[in-house]
Amino acid sequence: FRPPKTGLHTVAIAAVGYGDAEAQVGQSAQVTKVLLTDWPAVVGGRVVDSVGHGIPRALVKLTNYSRSVRAGSDGSYSFQDLPTEVAQATSLLVVRASAAGFSPGGVSLLGFRVPTEIVLERQRVVRGQLVDSAGAAVVGARVTLWSMGSAGSVHETTSGPSGLFEVSAVSVGQYHLEVASPIGLAGVDRAVSVAAGVGPYSVGRVVLPASFGFSGRVEDSDGVPVSGVFVWVHRQGSGPNLAGRVLQRP
Repeated sequence: FRPPKTGLHTVAIAAVGYGDAEAQVGQSAQVTKVLLTDWPAVVGGRVVDSVGHGIPRALVKLTNYSRSVRAGSDGSYSFQDLPTEVAQATSLLVVRASAAGFSPGGVSLLGFRVPTEIVLERQRVVRGQLVDSAGAAVVGARVTLWSMGSAGSVHETTSGPSGLFEVSAVSVGQYHLEVASPIGLAGVDRAVSVAAGVGPYSVGRVVLPASFGFSGRVEDSDGVPVSGVFVWVHRQGSGPNLAGRVLQRP
């Protein structure tokens, strides 16, 4: 290496598994040896919320090495004395974090020298109100909020006075809001997107339309009534059944 200009220059040297080193050289100087110090394998960083505040006592797991630590008061964490392959950056690391009131999160990384920040989103309280088509409160209806994600989490509650309902500890994501069919009213199934934020998330008023009924007969190809058949009704484009009944032979 020959410096492009006269004067004193700094040569920085970095190598996986060792601490960084620097050497001062002039245009005519020649560096023949630089001592590198072993750097033990350490994975560390901070667990923070969406605005960068540290989350104290968060549980941090290095899943592929079955290691876990608790974050400090400022959200900082550190894993010490890891296997050689971590120091050599030949192993993919999966770091997961969780804390009360937050959705779990994590990162995957190769190597160990850069402090790793894990951002956790606050869980939300989902609120709403059930009413009929005339605006009257619907009390005692079962409300289910189930996740569209791979985790498939399910939250259930019942509407209280004034038709109000509340579901706690809901992670950010996409959900189905399903209301079971109360007497005289049709059930509801609709998509809900719970966004990141602080404080309750309101889905507003959920209107349950009046139910209706119809009758008919199930026959085989010869026109003979068929008993014991389960007949169900569902809204077009909606998966969950809204109603169903087993038919008996008259």
